[in-house]
Amino acid sequence: MALNLDHQKDRITTNSGTLNINTNGSIRIPVGNTAQRPQGANQNTGQIRFNTQLNRFEGYTGASWTHLGGVIDADQDTYIEVDNPLDNDTIKFFTGGTERVSIDNTGKFTVEGNTELKGNVTIGGDITIGDADTDGININSDFNNSLLPNLDNNYDLGSATKKWRDLHIGRTIDASGSTDSFILPQGTDAQRPGTVQTGMLRFSTTSSKAEIYDGTAWVEVGGGSASDVFKTISVNGQADVVADGDSDTLTLVAGTGISIATNAATDEITISTVGGGGGSAQNLFDKIAVSGQNNLIADNVADTLTFIAGTGITITTDSNADSIRIDSTGGYGDAEVDIHLNQSTAATGEVLSWNGTDYDWVSNAGYTDADVDTH
Repeated sequence: MALNLDHQKDRITTNSGTLNINTNGSIRIPVGNTAQRPQGANQNTGQIRFNTQLNRFEGYTGASWTHLGGVIDADQDTYIEVDNPLDNDTIKFFTGGTERVSIDNTGKFTVEGNTELKGNVTIGGDITIGDADTDGININSDFNNSLLPNLDNNYDLGSATKKWRDLHIGRTIDASGSTDSFILPQGTDAQRPGTVQTGMLRFSTTSSKAEIYDGTAWVEVGGGSASDVFKTISVNGQADVVADGDSDTLTLVAGTGISIATNAATDEITISTVGGGGGSAQNLFDKIAVSGQNNLIADNVADTLTFIAGTGITITTDSNADSIRIDSTGGYGDAEVDIHLNQSTAATGEVLSWNGTDYDWVSNAGYTDADVDTH
């Protein structure tokens, strides 16, 4: 093979056009940074060199310098880089001159910027999403299985300082397996929600009662406690009436001769007899007669028999014993007659005479009838 060295034109030519180097050594090609690339007239198609700045072999295409071996675009800002710096066992992916993805020597996969994954993704091990509590998570798909903890009774949803705002549930909340309690939202009456919905439930610290919005107003849940109402109503000789269910209602039934009226405004129940008198004929007298006097007749349900105490009379009623006591406030009993008239000392023929202080027995001494009338 003929080898021609042209020192004037810095070139080696062969008659066959092929240069064979038969050695187990190496050829050192030009080395330099990006600024040291051949420029202008010294820049020719087919030139190759090693770029110490980019740590890669590169060649000139006639239009630009491009990476030799590997993936790179025409303007060299989108490519895959391996081992930069040397022997760091890292692969980096660049687009538009910016590193987007890297895989380091531990297998850590890092993605910079927005990421869109399409298709199925299977992840084994722990998952950390976000590096701050201000990061947002948007999920626009269904959960195919229940969200189950790996330990029973060991996880909280939210915290005392980080609370969920609205919780929308379409079916049952089942806490029947817990012996703990359910804490209602609470506040004063003035702090009730400004926008209300039927079925809202809360605890009022103003009334210390649970309350629910019934579509028109806030009403207390339960309507009272055991101290406010009777659970059992007893009637002598009859079976007890017991409120043994939330839907039980006590109904008053008007019997013969009785009318029952309710007043929802005043919370009153009025029980009255129907017709004249206060009951049936066998239960009471509707006519009271006094000899020589007009009869007293109960001719309507509003009539009331009134006892009036006359001179020297007192009338006392006892509502517990259902009795009326009539006493005299004047006159003398036998004992009083003995005291005032000394009846036991009177002798035959004596008459009563006023001595200026009291009556006394004195001898008749021949008084006439007129004298007796005088004394």
